[in-house]
Amino acid sequence: MKKKTRDKLVYIISIFMLVAFILGLLPALI
Repeated sequence: MKKKTRDKLVYIISIFMLVAFILGLLPALI
């Protein structure tokens, strides 16, 4: 159960970082 929670946390962080990365690039693309 603990490992599953950690995997979920890693997944959420990965998505968050990806979104932050895209938002950081948007001003350069526009």
